[in-house]
This record gives sequence, C-alpha cells and structure tokens, in this order.
Amino acid sequence: MARCFISFLGVNDYVRCNYLLNEARVDGVRFVQSALLKLVAADFTAEDSVLIGCTAKARATNLESLIDELADAGWAGPKPAVVDLPEATSERELWEIFQILMDRVRIGDEPISPKRSMASSAGPRVIRSASAKRRSTPCERDPANERRESALERALHAAPL
Repeated sequence: MARCFISFLGVNDYVRCNYLLNEARVDGVRFVQSALLKLVAADFTAEDSVLIGCTAKARATNLESLIDELADAGWAGPKPAVVDLPEATSERELWEIFQILMDRVRIGDEPISPKRSMASSAGPRVIRSASAKRRSTPCERDPANERRESALERALHAAPL
C-alpha cells in the first residue's frame, strides 16, 4: 500500500524553528512540512506521494521557498504535487476542498497527515524559535496558553450537548 502525505501551505511569514517528535529532532526549518517529511516520511519511495494544498496566494507567497527548503535539505522522496485550492469562505467551498483532495488520493493509499502523524505521540513540538527578531512567534509555546487551552478543552468536553 502506498502512502500519501497531505499538508497545507499558508501565507504566513514563516520563521525558522526547531521541531521535536518523540526523540527525533529537525533544526532550523521554516516550514513544518519540511520537518514532518523528514520526521515521518523519510522512507517514502516513488510509489508514495506528497500533496501540498495551497491557495493562489499561498502558492505565490511561500511555495517556491518550501520547494527550495526541501531541495536544500536533500529531500529524496517523491516530488511534492501542488493541489490548488480555493479560498474557503463558505461551507460549499470547504466541501469543494475536501472533494479536490479526495480526488487526488489514490484508492488504497494510506493518508499520512500532520494530524495523523501526531496521533501516537504528543505531536511535533517546537522547542525553540531560531529567529531572534521577534519576541513571540507562532512557533513558540507559551505554557500559560497551553494551560488555558487545556482548561477550555476540559470545560467543553464536560458541557452537556
């Protein structure tokens, strides 16, 4: 059975981060896709596939940098296939995105996505931002936020439906 890595590229100004998944570590990458491909898909072969979903804006903003980062890191797996996605501004467009992705996954493929990769562990952890320009980046973990999110999650799970 072939595997299919699925991820989405955004329009953020990504900063270099270090990622840790279980005991494996990837240092100094801008894109989580680079880290995850190294951490969970390093053994991909030509029969496996890599799908990167992105809007036109994400394509123009970050796709070339992601492809360059993968090349610089020596990614030897299958060439990422870009899946053009619409901006999701309605439920109909969300379903359209789902259908576009379903059409790209081959029958019998085992989907490997960042979410699925995290299922058996605590997930990839950013252990330190490599950027000194910002005081706080989306990559940095704030323990206070984690405590608030955990409390909110507990409250939501305890709430009657």
